Amino acid sequence: VVEGAEMLRDEEMPTGAAKQGRDAWQPYDARSDVGCFSIYQANWGGRRRIEALRKHIEEDIVKHGVASVICAQEVDNEFCDTMRSACIRGGGEDDEETGGADDSWIIAQQPDENDKSCIVAAPASVATEVRFLAGWVLADGPYTSKGKAKKKHAAYSRICIAQVRWKKPMLGHSTRVFASVRMHSMTAKKQTGFAEGNRKFWETLAQAAAKFNVDFICGDFNMSLWQVAPRLRAAGIGGT
Repeated sequence: VVEGAEMLRDEEMPTGAAKQGRDAWQPYDARSDVGCFSIYQANWGGRRRIEALRKHIEEDIVKHGVASVICAQEVDNEFCDTMRSACIRGGGEDDEETGGADDSWIIAQQPDENDKSCIVAAPASVATEVRFLAGWVLADGPYTSKGKAKKKHAAYSRICIAQVRWKKPMLGHSTRVFASVRMHSMTAKKQTGFAEGNRKFWETLAQAAAKFNVDFICGDFNMSLWQVAPRLRAAGIGGT
């Protein structure tokens, strides 16, 4: 019961909304069929070595940003620890959202020995849990770098699936499932020798989306973002 709210009699309740499973007659703060959230997507690989960009990420996005969920790729372990530590997002004694307490990020981090994790994160003021569900590090194939050095490298694509549990149900849902994805550039452009890696990546992403009922796919697809929806639809998964 919300203090000050005037209760409606059964005959006064809007039957149309009731038939749709909505509680439109309730005070806004008590409703579970409304709400909004924002998603921030970025590949942070190498960018934190640039001082201006590092400060922008830490101050404008992590500490004072308005994102409800961050999906980021190629994130190092040190920065994940920084996000997990308390960071002010408004704060202050009069802050109704946090109660004046520091707000930290809850992170689902894909284990990665190369320190290039895909993550899904949400602030504690918005979510009670961000649970890691599954992750893949796909060995797409070897390649040789350009230039005089001609160094040999291994190309990897990564997929992280995580479930965010909201503090308060929004839009009729208590949880949402997110995929944070990084497709390697050699795989994305189907470079010579990467045809199988390309095929395996799209197959794995489609299977993961279906198995875990993924609601949102965010990622760095290296100029192949336009292929995501058609590829998933071809695999029988609807999406835009």
